[in-house]
Amino acid sequence: MSADNAVRPRPYPGVFLLPSILVGIVVALAAGGDLNRLAAVDFRRPWLVVVALGVQVALFSQLGSHVPGGVRDLAHVGTYLLLIAFGLANRRIRALALMLAGTVMNALVVAVNGGRMPLSPGAAEAAGISPQAYANVSQQASRLRWLGDVFALPDALPLANVFSLGDLLIGVGAVWLIAAAATVGVEARIVVTRRLLEPLRLPEVARLTAGKFVSQVGDWLTIVALVGWIYSRGASTSAVALLLLVRMAPPVVGGSLAVFVVERLPVARLLPAVELARGLIVAAALAATLAGSEVLVITALALSGILAALSAAATPAVLPSIVAPNVLVAANAAIGMTKSLAMAVGAGAGALALARFGVVTSLVIDIATFAVAFALFARLRIADTPRSRAAARRQRPFERVRYLVSHRQSGLLILCFSVATYATGLTNASLPRYFDHLGGPAASYGFAIGALAAGLTAGEIFVASTSSGSAPSRWIGLGLLGMAVLFAMMAGTTQVAMAVLLLAGVGFIDGTTDVFFDTTLQQTTESSRLATVFGASAATTATTMVLGVASAPLLAGVLAPPQVFGVVALALAAAGAIGLLAASTRPAPVPSPAAAEEGG
Repeated sequence: MSADNAVRPRPYPGVFLLPSILVGIVVALAAGGDLNRLAAVDFRRPWLVVVALGVQVALFSQLGSHVPGGVRDLAHVGTYLLLIAFGLANRRIRALALMLAGTVMNALVVAVNGGRMPLSPGAAEAAGISPQAYANVSQQASRLRWLGDVFALPDALPLANVFSLGDLLIGVGAVWLIAAAATVGVEARIVVTRRLLEPLRLPEVARLTAGKFVSQVGDWLTIVALVGWIYSRGASTSAVALLLLVRMAPPVVGGSLAVFVVERLPVARLLPAVELARGLIVAAALAATLAGSEVLVITALALSGILAALSAAATPAVLPSIVAPNVLVAANAAIGMTKSLAMAVGAGAGALALARFGVVTSLVIDIATFAVAFALFARLRIADTPRSRAAARRQRPFERVRYLVSHRQSGLLILCFSVATYATGLTNASLPRYFDHLGGPAASYGFAIGALAAGLTAGEIFVASTSSGSAPSRWIGLGLLGMAVLFAMMAGTTQVAMAVLLLAGVGFIDGTTDVFFDTTLQQTTESSRLATVFGASAATTATTMVLGVASAPLLAGVLAPPQVFGVVALALAAAGAIGLLAASTRPAPVPSPAAAEEGG
C-alpha cells in the first residue's frame, strides 16, 4: 500500500458524484439535451444539502479528530436525515427518486451501526485505504454489511475509493437527474411501463414475440440435451467444444443465406416453415441419439442453426411492417428480452428434463416447442408485397453487396457491431480464467453470466419504458465507449464483487445498444432491403463471435487475464469510434413502402 493512500477516508458525496456528473452530461448530450436547462431546475431548501455535506467534510477531516466519537457518529446520522429531508421536500422531481433511495439505504446502514459505514476488508485493500479512527467507516461494523462499502474503485484510479450500493444508486440517480433536466424535464415521468407492454397489445407482435420465445427455448433444450448426451457417452471436452462450435458457426451460413432468400419469400410463410423444418431436424437428432451416431447429431444441430439464422434475420426485417414507428423501439426490446428469458428457461428446463427423464424425453419436449412455435407463426397476418419479392428475385447477388457498400451508415453500423461482437466472444471465453485469477470461487463464472443477463434485460426494459420511439443516433457509439471504460476498469480491479458489478453495467449498456442497433437499421433502410441488411449483420457478427472465442486461448498464452480485458476494452473503443462515425453519416433517404413497391 502506497504511503499517500495509507489514510484515505471514505469519499465525501461531492467527490463521489464527480464521475456521475460527467457521465450525466455525456448521456444528456447523446440524447440531444440542452445543458442550459440545468440552470432552470428549481430545488426547494437547497441549504439542507449544503449543511449536510459541509458537516460531513468537517467531521471526517482533521477537524473531526477533535470531536468526541459519540457526538461525531450522531452528527453523521443527522447529516443523512438532512439529505433525506431535502429529497422529500423535492419529491415532485421524479428524477431524484434514485438518489433519495440511495441516501435512505446509506442512512439505514449507518444508523444501525452507530454512525459508521461497514467496510469490507477486501474493498479496503483493493482501494488502498486504511482509515484513521475519526473516519466514517469501520471494518468492525457488522450489521447489514451487504449495504456497506463492499465495492472498490482500484487504487490505480485517480478517485480510487470504496463505495456502497446506496452510493451506486446516488451516482446513477445523478446521471438520471442531469439527463432528465436536459431533455424531458425533472418533473416528467421518465419510466412509463405501459410503453413496454404497448407493442404486445398488437396481436401480430404478441404472436411473433411468443413464437420467438418458444422457439428459442427449444434451441436451449436442444443444446443442453445433446451436450449432456455426448458427454455422458464418455466423450472428451473436445467433442463437447466441437458441438458448441457447430452451434455457433451455422449463423455465418444462415445469415449469408438470409441475404439472398428472405426477401424472395413471404415472411408469413417462411417463419412457420422454418419451425416445422427445425422440428423435423430435432426428430432426426432423436433418431440419431437412439442409433448412437454422434456425427448425425452434430449434423442435425448444424442444420438447425442455419435455419435459426434465417428466422433471426426475418424477424427484425418484418417488424416495421406490423408496428407503428413510435412503438418500434419497445417492440425491438420485447423481442430482445425473449432471448434472455428463453436462455434462462430453456437451459434450466433442459437441465431438469435431462437429469430426470433423459435425452429422449428432452428431445421430445423440444420437438413440442417447435410445434407450438409453428402454430403461433402460422397465425401471423403480415401484408405481402409480391411486386417487391418479384424484384428481389430479379436482383443479382452483386447488387445486394453493392447496396450494403453504397449505404455507408448501415455498413458502418454492421462493422461497429461486428467488432463489438468479437469483444463479446473473447469475453465469454475468458471469464472463467479471469475470475480464477481474482481468486473467486468456482461459482463466480455463474454469477458473472447472471449479472450480464440481468443487466442486459434491465437495459432492454429501460429503453422500452423510456424511449418515445426514436433511436438516439450517437448512443450506440457512446454506449460502446462506455463499455470499453467498464472493461478497462475490470482490467484494473482485484475484487470479485466489483468485477461482477461492472459486468452488470456492461450488460445494461449492451441491452440498450442492441435495441437501438436494430431500430436504427430499421429506420434507415428501405423496407425491401431489410432482410439483406439483417442477414449480412447476422453473418458478420456470428463470424466475429467465433473469432473472439477462437482467439481467447491464443491470447491466454501470452497475456495475463486482466490484459485480455484490456484487449476487450480496445476492441470496444474501436467499435465505439466506428459507431460515432456512423452517427455522423447522413443516411440515405428511405422511400415509403408504396414508393418502394412501385420502384420494384
